[in-house]
Amino acid sequence: MRQLTPGTVVGVRSALVTHYGIFTERETVITSSPALRKVAEISLTAFLGGKDLQVVGYPGSQSPYTVVSRARQMLGRRYDLFQFNCEHLYRSAHGLNEESPQIRIAALIVVAALAWLALRKA
Repeated sequence: MRQLTPGTVVGVRSALVTHYGIFTERETVITSSPALRKVAEISLTAFLGGKDLQVVGYPGSQSPYTVVSRARQMLGRRYDLFQFNCEHLYRSAHGLNEESPQIRIAALIVVAALAWLALRKA
């Protein structure tokens, strides 16, 4: 594994989505975990679950210490698919707007599919 800077956003692809976390100086990952139903700091091996590591990048301008510290302050926070998932966590830790582009895209696809079905019935 190449050397990663603490605070780097890492991901693992799973079906149609990517699960994100924040790499730490302990070589662990802080993530908002649907399996654990909370923000947790877990081993990189556990985060990957046998899948390939994706290095997403460093989206903010905060220092690595600040990013990891912010993420650790959220340890134990309840996971919520729509209100606080892994994308919300990494964006918040990096000082960015808390949002989930994957959820927004999924919602648009659902709305488009429903509109298409409604037009077909008309």
